[in-house]
Amino acid sequence: MINFKNNSNGFTLTEVLIALFVIGTALSPILILQGRSVLSTGVASNSWSRFIAAYQFLIDHAFVPSEKKEKSANKKLTAPLAALRYEERDIPEASALKKIPRLALEQVTVDWQERKKRKNYRLISFSFISEEETHENKS
Repeated sequence: MINFKNNSNGFTLTEVLIALFVIGTALSPILILQGRSVLSTGVASNSWSRFIAAYQFLIDHAFVPSEKKEKSANKKLTAPLAALRYEERDIPEASALKKIPRLALEQVTVDWQERKKRKNYRLISFSFISEEETHENKS
């Protein structure tokens, strides 16, 4: 007759498999959340980089002397990939801001593609055109 002794020096294969299943089940949501967190951080970082580039593009055009200033300009970013478009225009007639004399609207539009979706946002600023500049533009 064969006599099997219960050896208490280790774990059985069944116990190890059950333990791995429990650990895997407990850790998988944590790992999924970690992956989403890393992805969200990357998206936020790219968005912030685009905002800083748009702000710098707006500032670069805001301090150009009026005789050299262009009404529109374009710029392409490579990292992160985006297209910037600067526009200076008059305040729309329907706006209450039109009552303020010599006020101009400056806008930078940022366009990019993220997960096969076109996205954009606008950075809008208002500038006051001095009387000297309006006389220079008229002559």
